Amino acid sequence: MRRPRDVRRAAWRALLATTSVLAIVAAGCSSSGSNAFPVGVLDPQRLATVGLLTLDAFPPPWRAVANRADPNGFDRCPEAGPALTRGRKARATSPEFADGDVEQAEQSVSVYDSPAGAALVMRTVRLPAFRQCLQSLLTTAAQQNLTATHSAPATVEATVAPLRSRPRGAERVSYRVTVTITDPRGSTVQYVDVDMMRVDRVVVALLAQRRGQPPTVDRDRLLGILVARIDAANASQG
Repeated sequence: MRRPRDVRRAAWRALLATTSVLAIVAAGCSSSGSNAFPVGVLDPQRLATVGLLTLDAFPPPWRAVANRADPNGFDRCPEAGPALTRGRKARATSPEFADGDVEQAEQSVSVYDSPAGAALVMRTVRLPAFRQCLQSLLTTAAQQNLTATHSAPATVEATVAPLRSRPRGAERVSYRVTVTITDPRGSTVQYVDVDMMRVDRVVVALLAQRRGQPPTVDRDRLLGILVARIDAANASQG
C-alpha cells in the first residue's frame, strides 16, 4: 500500500476545497452589482487577507509551504453549495502549515456582503447536507488516489461527527472527519478537525489533520488570534 502521507495528501486537498465555504463563488455567482462598501467599512479583500493565519501563530518546528489545494471541490455538492456562495465578496487562503510529516493545518477566509449573509453560511454548515458532502468528497478523493496508485484491493470509509468546542467569534461549528483506509496489510486512519467560525460578516474555515490520532495543534488559540485580528481591522474603520 502506498505510504499514508500520499493518501492523506489527496484527502487533504479535497477537504480544503470542500470547506472553503468559501471557494466556490464563481465570478457570476455574487459579483454582479457594485463591490463598493460604505465609508468606514473595510474593503472585503483586505479584510479577507487580515483574517489569514501566518507562521508566527505556530510554535517551532512548524513550517509554511505553498498551498496547492483545488478551490472548486464543493461545487459537486449542489444541495449545500448555493447557500454557501451567496453574497460572498472576497476570499483568501492561507499557506499549508506543517509539523514535519505528521500534522498539517490550513485555513481560508470568506467575506460576505453582510453579517446576515455570513450567518446563512453558518446555518448551512450545521445541516446534514454539509456533513454528507464532507464525507462524500473525502471518500471519493481517497478512493480515486488508491485506484490510481495501488494494485492491492483497499476500502475507504469516512465518517463525520460533531465535535465539541469552545465558543469563538459570533458562532462556531466543529466536526471531526475520520478516514479509514483498509487493505490486506491493515488499516490507516486519518483524523481531520474542521472548524467553521463567523466574526461579523467574515467566515473562517480552519482544518487540522493528523495521521494515527486526532490533531494536537491548539485550534482554540488559532481561532482566537483570528478573532482579534478581524475585530481590530473592523474597529480601525469605525
